[in-house]
Amino acid sequence: MLISPKQHLSIHYYSILLFCLFLPLIPRLSTIFIGIMVINWLMSGDFALKFTKFKAQPLAILFSSFYIIYLIGLLYTSNMQEGLQDVETKLSLLLFPLILFTMPLSQEPKRDFVLKAFVLGCLLASVYSVGMATYIYLNSGENTFFYESLSSYLHLHPTYFACYLSFSLLSVLYYVTKQWHIYPRKKRIAAIFIVSSLMLVTLLLSARIVIITLGLTLSIAFLIYMYRTKRIVPGIGILLVSLIAFVGLIWSLPNTKKRMVAAIEPLYSQDSQYQPNIRLRIWSATSKLIANNFFIGNGTGDLQDELKKEYKRRNYVTALKKNLNTHNQYLQTALALGIIGLIILIANLLLPLIFSVQQGHFLYIYFLVLMIIPFMTEAMLETQQGVLFYAFFNSFLAEQLQLKRKRKG
Repeated sequence: MLISPKQHLSIHYYSILLFCLFLPLIPRLSTIFIGIMVINWLMSGDFALKFTKFKAQPLAILFSSFYIIYLIGLLYTSNMQEGLQDVETKLSLLLFPLILFTMPLSQEPKRDFVLKAFVLGCLLASVYSVGMATYIYLNSGENTFFYESLSSYLHLHPTYFACYLSFSLLSVLYYVTKQWHIYPRKKRIAAIFIVSSLMLVTLLLSARIVIITLGLTLSIAFLIYMYRTKRIVPGIGILLVSLIAFVGLIWSLPNTKKRMVAAIEPLYSQDSQYQPNIRLRIWSATSKLIANNFFIGNGTGDLQDELKKEYKRRNYVTALKKNLNTHNQYLQTALALGIIGLIILIANLLLPLIFSVQQGHFLYIYFLVLMIIPFMTEAMLETQQGVLFYAFFNSFLAEQLQLKRKRKG
């Protein structure tokens, strides 16, 4: 054996760390470390034991089944090229459950460092994007501190970048609140700085659904914390003041305010820059297509072709020109795989959420909420940026949940 089992575990651990560090910074580079994980997993052998571990994990099987059904959808797709490209994009939905559940990071300090690596990556990505926007402003006067302009420096979609930052922010708060009473002054100041920085950049990115989800999640988490410490009455007062300050901060950022107002008051011009009503029209078109193939859908590679036909029939000029997807992961999955695929997707979200609530795994709860709500307005699993984030942390946190359940059992 060229590499010992201990060395395989070390390679596994450091490739995970580097994947998490570079996911928000250089997403393409992060995929290299997935390749290293896969090669290392294959070279480590002992597949009988790995198979035994895998089949003993219900969540691992559930997560993998979501990818398997996309493979099955290739059997009745007309556009095989698009279908193959789609299953390639979603491959991490299979790889991460397979790897992380069979080579778990059982030591808590290592698991904590994985989250710290991701937080560091998000912080560096925030500094870089704001730094580039500052440089452009000082040299040309152009304002790029907003939405797609800000996230473009990292070649990230603003909603996905905002999700990364929000989960990092919640991770920091999760660990800080557990250990605040023993933290030295310097650590407390550092934690406040990190949370404030991540919050500010999240607001600048102006991803409306993520901002709403973050505000809702923080509010519920704070009330739970105050209830558990028997300070619910002052907690409600503090929350109201915090929400007013939060809304005030949003309203102090002109571009973010504009997008939030546009979400509340839909604009009816077909060519408007911000028009939530376009999503409503797309959802209407998608619902009709789903009804036509209710049980098994249109196939893994055919959904965009079907959407374009419906856009053309309804004269949805903007949606057709931009080749927009459904902007809703639930509808996107149902359109491709029918009600069967939709049920599996919902099970992938709700069953872990129920288990997390039962076990008190709050960080996993935060993550799942951060997926469940944005899935309503974004088809996040149709791009590698969204798939990698969801697939890795869903499996990583679920594997922690399983360990927690075993210890309690």
